[in-house]
Amino acid sequence: EISWIPFTPGADYLEPARKLLSSLDSASVFAWADDNCSLFLDFWKASSENMKFVLFYSHPEHELGQHIQHQGYDSSTIESVIEAWRVRTRAMLTFFMNNRDRCILVDDRSITASYDALIQALNDRFEVELPSRSQELQTDFVISPLIEFFAATLLLNRHEISDLYDEVCSAATLMSGEDISVGAT
Repeated sequence: EISWIPFTPGADYLEPARKLLSSLDSASVFAWADDNCSLFLDFWKASSENMKFVLFYSHPEHELGQHIQHQGYDSSTIESVIEAWRVRTRAMLTFFMNNRDRCILVDDRSITASYDALIQALNDRFEVELPSRSQELQTDFVISPLIEFFAATLLLNRHEISDLYDEVCSAATLMSGEDISVGAT
């Protein structure tokens, strides 16, 4: 089983991170993305008082389906993929709930399904002026319906996974779908 322990930065890591981030102070917006960054959110929060966090969560069926589509089905890795999703999602949700003033929690499908609503939510929440979409986005979010069905079947009786997904959806600031829902933060 994969476990999650928040990373507590020591002075030897924190000072270089602060220097790096202070060198970016003149940039109006700076961003990076990493699936595993959710395990280090407390570290990055301690590195900068002004940092804001846009946290994207994914549907477990979709993440498992992407893994199967790109890596093939291997029964020995399925549990690790599910557990990694659980650990990252729990860490992200915990951080979001404790830092709502600095975060927005977003369904990752919003990037393609409701990009303009996502940009507007970011602009409003963080008082920035991100540009609207200038070109069509290319993503690898699309998986075959058969693989998505297979992934859903593998998760069918995993109630702790569906409960966590429901919990993160209920806390979300912006969800994807026909009805864009912007929650209070």
